[in-house]
Amino acid sequence: MEASKTRYLEYVLTDPGLINIFNEIEKARKSIEPLIDAFANKYGSFSGDYALKPVTPYKDRVFCLAFDDCPEGWVEDDQPGFYSPHLESDFCRDARDEMLRLPLIPNSYELEEKLGVRQKIDYAASFSIQEYKGTYSVEVPYQEGESLSIPAGCVSKKNYELNQNKCEFCFTEIHPEATVCPSCNAVKSYGLYNSGLPLQKKGLYGYLVLLLFVSILHLLGTLYIALVFALFPLWKLYRGPKWYRR
Repeated sequence: MEASKTRYLEYVLTDPGLINIFNEIEKARKSIEPLIDAFANKYGSFSGDYALKPVTPYKDRVFCLAFDDCPEGWVEDDQPGFYSPHLESDFCRDARDEMLRLPLIPNSYELEEKLGVRQKIDYAASFSIQEYKGTYSVEVPYQEGESLSIPAGCVSKKNYELNQNKCEFCFTEIHPEATVCPSCNAVKSYGLYNSGLPLQKKGLYGYLVLLLFVSILHLLGTLYIALVFALFPLWKLYRGPKWYRR
């Protein structure tokens, strides 16, 4: 039996209250980032967006975090990649105390509940809300054949399949054979658009122009040196023999 395709329903937020919730979340995230960076530099390096969710009550743990590697004195959580401080360690008690002093970020549950998509959230992977040119859009995945109603305070923008030719930066529909988004100039990669790959078609032109420029400079330098060596004997001839010079 063929598996059902994953599709995305994109909403555009029109309710000022929903937009305000989103803005408050983003404002809080930006305000806490310097504190999170300072903590990470002192105790280890975070991975992903979990650095923005510092206090996560989990079973009998005070909090657990995603780290690239298990910090000294921490213990691995039930979920791979997540660690909690082992409170018998002075190091971890200090880490816990510092972490608990960080301001909490208002989570997106309220917004997700209002949109009716809370039960579909799988961390941040299945739910995204983005702002582009003053428009706030929400993308929610669902399986083909599954009904998904449009929440109040939103209007449906698009309904599309995963990996459809659509720019992931400005959401413009792109011709399947296009290599550059005509709207925002992002470079296409693996069916989506990624402006970080310079060796795609658009970026390759830049490298060729640079190579041509360097080649011209090299040629001019070679001609200059050849000209100097060619004219030097003529200059000596022009000045005449030593006995003639005054």
